Amino acid sequence: MDISRKVSSTRPKFWISIAGGLGLWFLTSAPLLAAGDSTASAATQGGSFFWYLSRTSGLVGYLLLFLSVCLGLAIKTRLLDPLVPRWQNFDLHQFTALLATAFIGLHIFS
Repeated sequence: MDISRKVSSTRPKFWISIAGGLGLWFLTSAPLLAAGDSTASAATQGGSFFWYLSRTSGLVGYLLLFLSVCLGLAIKTRLLDPLVPRWQNFDLHQFTALLATAFIGLHIFS
């Protein structure tokens, strides 16, 4: 009996996760960018771009930190064990924390 069969990993692919994070950022920033004044000069629009970038990256970072804390609590209390395997919950918790760190860094430097 051969027990050395190959086990396929069901972890999310790195680029799909990055695309999901950028999509989340776009969905939160699109209404803010659309609400801008269309008659403003190019210099004013350039300044407002960084304002919108800073606000939306801060909002996305905060939401991802909130999600990461909730997932961490779900790991500790075993709340999601019947629905999701623990290793998937931990991977999602770790990824959201790292992605939140990236968005908070973008918020600080913009």
